[in-house]
Amino acid sequence: QRLLLAALLAALGAGNATAAEFRFDASSASLGFEGSYGGEPVPGKFHRFSGSANFDPAAPAAARFDLSIDVASLDTEYADRDDVLKSPEWFAVEQHPEARWVSTADCTAAAPGWRCPGELTLRGVTRAVPIDIGAEGAAVVGRATLNRRDFGVGSGEWDDPETIADIVTVSFRLAPLAP
Repeated sequence: QRLLLAALLAALGAGNATAAEFRFDASSASLGFEGSYGGEPVPGKFHRFSGSANFDPAAPAAARFDLSIDVASLDTEYADRDDVLKSPEWFAVEQHPEARWVSTADCTAAAPGWRCPGELTLRGVTRAVPIDIGAEGAAVVGRATLNRRDFGVGSGEWDDPETIADIVTVSFRLAPLAP
């Protein structure tokens, strides 16, 4: 396990002997999500987001992230569904156009990478949502799992967990913007 952690540290730090502080946006990174409707996976992505990351391979516990997401940029490759997801029962993009995830404390080792505590603000609600991160070359990759109901997402007729699963998985790949 320590060998794997050392390999990840080396991979993340390849070509970068000091802290890797960088900015990213949708041109250099990806941010996706997957929910479930009627037992079938519903993948999607966000086209507009930006933020900053700071990761020092010599001190991974001190990693920090700040990510802002333009929620109206969501895309499930089905326009009618996207319109419903932007509605007041779901993401309420007119009232809450931005979601934000920010690190709140040091990361801890969690095979095969690190678990980073943070807070997600979505629809005006802030909750603790940790992310699990690892390295892919110079990029930081990761995922988080959250319960949509914690944020009031999918209310009214969409509140049935038998039809629409409560758990949503978010995945990302954050790479530095080109100089």
